[in-house]
Amino acid sequence: MIDTAILKAQMAKIPINPENAAAFYTHAFTVAPDVRQFFKGAEKLEAENVAKTKRFTHGGQRFLFSMHMVVHLANDDEMFNFYITDVMHRHTGFGLPPDMYDVPFHDVWYSFLEKKVGMSEEEKCEWEKIRHQKLLPAIMRSLKGWMGDA
Repeated sequence: MIDTAILKAQMAKIPINPENAAAFYTHAFTVAPDVRQFFKGAEKLEAENVAKTKRFTHGGQRFLFSMHMVVHLANDDEMFNFYITDVMHRHTGFGLPPDMYDVPFHDVWYSFLEKKVGMSEEEKCEWEKIRHQKLLPAIMRSLKGWMGDA
């Protein structure tokens, strides 16, 4: 069982707003610049210019909302899997190789949290549970379904 109370308290410190959304993608483009290749038309966008774009302030809000949903649904297997499948279907056609689905979560999300609100060992432990017990298996099931449909 994932202790979602710990993560809900952490997430409460990161309201979903344009500033935090831009901060997330600015951070993402700084620590993992290779992810830009998956954003058509933004492959050369410099991290410091992210906040000037509606695309990334809106997209960042959607990402933050998704992370809130991941926490809120973590202990409801049926709803969690449905939600992740829905998110994955919306990302069909982006050309992301399967190993890239873990990069935003591990390399970018953890360091964003550490920078923005800090991350205790207890919080990191709960995020790791979500990552390994829930998120990655749900993503892989979705990817397998797509590949099987081809």
